[in-house]
Amino acid sequence: MHVNDIDRADLARRIQDAREDAADAKDDVARSRAEQFLSQLTTLEGALLPA
Repeated sequence: MHVNDIDRADLARRIQDAREDAADAKDDVARSRAEQFLSQLTTLEGALLPA
């Protein structure tokens, strides 16, 4: 996959979903997984957006 193929609107939606998943997590394990995924997504977003 090429960087230009990443849909930024979809990425923003996934980040919002991950935030909600972390906030709604029923236990520490689920919250940790959601926060790790959120971190990966926000790192990707930071790499894609111009400084």
